[in-house]
Amino acid sequence: MEKRLDRLEEKLDNVTEQLVSIDKTLVANTVILEEHQRRSLANEKAVQLLEAQILPISKHVHVVNILSKAGLAIFCSSLGLYLLQLLLKS
Repeated sequence: MEKRLDRLEEKLDNVTEQLVSIDKTLVANTVILEEHQRRSLANEKAVQLLEAQILPISKHVHVVNILSKAGLAIFCSSLGLYLLQLLLKS
């Protein structure tokens, strides 16, 4: 009977050691998770700031593209009319 109690105590000690190890791992993982959450939040704020800064630039590029296409169309039309006048004069 004494042997059985000793074995039972030994198994209980092993389970207790495993629980302590699990608790230590849980504490370490919690710290890592909290740091990850902090960095993720900081990154989200940085992305929002960049998006806010890029929006006016994006709008400007869009306007410049439209104006350059319109300018090119006007230039080509004017050049075409000029060449047509030269052909008609000769």
